[in-house]
Amino acid sequence: EKECESLRLKNEALEAASEAASMQHYAVIEERGKAIEALESNYGVLKLQHDELKLEHAEVSNLLAKVSKNEDEAQQTGEDMRVEIQNLWDMIDTATDDAKHWKEASDEHETQSKKWRELAEGFERE
Repeated sequence: EKECESLRLKNEALEAASEAASMQHYAVIEERGKAIEALESNYGVLKLQHDELKLEHAEVSNLLAKVSKNEDEAQQTGEDMRVEIQNLWDMIDTATDDAKHWKEASDEHETQSKKWRELAEGFERE
């Protein structure tokens, strides 16, 4: 009977220890579950932030491409304007040269006309 009582007490002690260990085990499982939920939540937040950053990166890349295209177009427009301005200066130079030649021709014509008039007047006097 003593042995039975001793075994019963040991059994109760083991059951109590088992229940305590089981409760600790469930507490650990619950803590780990909460930690996993927190990690999953953080992962979700980080994934959303990552996706937003990818979208922003794509937008920035598109804007940089537009800026580069605009710079290229501006450079081409500047080159076209430089050529047009040079063409205008060439036209001005040509017009100036033509005006000088017309002036010289006009002066020469006036000189010749004056000589012919003087000759004609000289013939009329005689």
